[in-house]
Amino acid sequence: MQNEISPANCKALYRAVNNKEYDLIEESGFKKFPPRLSWQPIFYPVCNEEYAIEIAKWDFNTFDIRHILKFYVHEDFMKDYDVKVVGSKIHSEYWIPADKLEDFNDALAVPIIELYRIVKNYGGGVAFVKNGKVHRENGPAIEQSNGDKFWYINGKLHREGGPASEYQNGYKEWWINGKRHREDGPAIIYSNGNKFWYVEGTRYSEEDFNNLSILKIL
Repeated sequence: MQNEISPANCKALYRAVNNKEYDLIEESGFKKFPPRLSWQPIFYPVCNEEYAIEIAKWDFNTFDIRHILKFYVHEDFMKDYDVKVVGSKIHSEYWIPADKLEDFNDALAVPIIELYRIVKNYGGGVAFVKNGKVHRENGPAIEQSNGDKFWYINGKLHREGGPASEYQNGYKEWWINGKRHREDGPAIIYSNGNKFWYVEGTRYSEEDFNNLSILKIL
């Protein structure tokens, strides 16, 4: 994985690629995208991470792993191309003719960055993986096909400001750095209304939790 650098006067773009395309990019030292195939007249970089992730999920009928890439292109090159919106406002992309892809590669400012690998059928859904660990910074890292969602950072259940485990039946758990933890309420809430309180992995009764909260205020 590469460290991200945000160069000046460049536009951040994204792309979801399969293993074969990723291997060719890696062989280039993450410096260029491979030539388009004869039946691919257009290269489609997209304008936001959310759209790239959506494309990755669409293509899972064909590929079991997709790589979400981020890269920066000099604005002097991109000014000759208009943004195309092909659905809702997040579905924004550029259409680069295949015969201009080499020029596009020359306009890349820094090495191409792999943000995540999205793995299909991870427990019946998809998982976001980075550096070999389940990880996603701006959304659930595991999305089950039944609607269950789990937030992970560097392989540990973690979410600030909300539950790190959300089940479609209403069950929720709050985790910070791999420990059940919540300071403003119960860290476990069952769909039937049962509640349990945890701070830094230690379970407390509701009374003890409230006393602990009062001591923190004092």
